[in-house]
Amino acid sequence: GEIVSSALNCNPKLNAEIHLAITKESSEYVSSICDQLFSLYHDVQHRLFVLQFLPSFVAAYYDVLYHHRHLESIDAKTEVKKKIVL
Repeated sequence: GEIVSSALNCNPKLNAEIHLAITKESSEYVSSICDQLFSLYHDVQHRLFVLQFLPSFVAAYYDVLYHHRHLESIDAKTEVKKKIVL
């Protein structure tokens, strides 16, 4: 059980790669990888790999989403401030 639990911890290198891929071509990358993961998950041999990969994938994807939303909200607030000042 120990090997699996340590493998389930997020892998920083993998996170960085996923992060880069998502920021470059977000919607295409995510939908294609979700399809691939889902088909791999059906194969019992690959199921463990999918379960190990998912935490890194989800963490990186959520970081990207959060970052983009956060930047958008900052932009929106500065626009409002500019209008108020003018």
